[in-house]
Amino acid sequence: MRIDIGGMRIFFDVEGAKLRPDGPRMREVPTMVLLHGGPGGDHSAFKPHYGRLADIAQVVYIDHRGQGRSDRGTPEQWNLAQWADDLKAFCDATEIERPIVLGLSFGGFVAIAYATRYPDHPSKLVLCCTRAGRPEREAAVFERLGGKQAGIAARGFLCAEVPDRDALREFIKHCRPLYSHAPYDPEKDARQLWKLDVLSAFRNGEDYTFDYLLQSCANSSRREIKLNDAQL
Repeated sequence: MRIDIGGMRIFFDVEGAKLRPDGPRMREVPTMVLLHGGPGGDHSAFKPHYGRLADIAQVVYIDHRGQGRSDRGTPEQWNLAQWADDLKAFCDATEIERPIVLGLSFGGFVAIAYATRYPDHPSKLVLCCTRAGRPEREAAVFERLGGKQAGIAARGFLCAEVPDRDALREFIKHCRPLYSHAPYDPEKDARQLWKLDVLSAFRNGEDYTFDYLLQSCANSSRREIKLNDAQL
């Protein structure tokens, strides 16, 4: 499904009802919005495992602007402020109030941007595998865990200004299995719709430069962002 949030159609999918039969009444459960990684990936990375959360919440998957099955937009719109505003606009359009927002990897960057711009909107903020490192240090870890070939693949993808599909393929082959102790499913990565131009644009722009302790996502003025315990 896609919904227009003001000239931009955002793809989303849903698992689990918001209202559920509970004896003589309908019980409302929380809504969790999942933000995928990349940038340049899509929501399929969450499936099927995160669908288990539908037992206790309504699970909403979205593809960020320019990625997956959402409208492309323009490169000037591929930034954290816009992706954060898109999330708020999506929630407004679908009447989602006080969502639990989970950001995976790059999706965690978007989640933080959203929380700095709309601190009273989420009920909870969950950051999963959202790094605060540098690509060379990350590549060194991959090499330590997976050997020389994993290090070469990691540097070819993580350290390149404009990674190509060959670099992505090698990274998936040699590094993806190192993310977890659970058995690796190669079909999971094969299902993803990658937009490498979005990845390159972000990597040569905000990636490794943004700092929400010093500046808001809206502008470059210096200010400290404080989140209370209820938002973390």
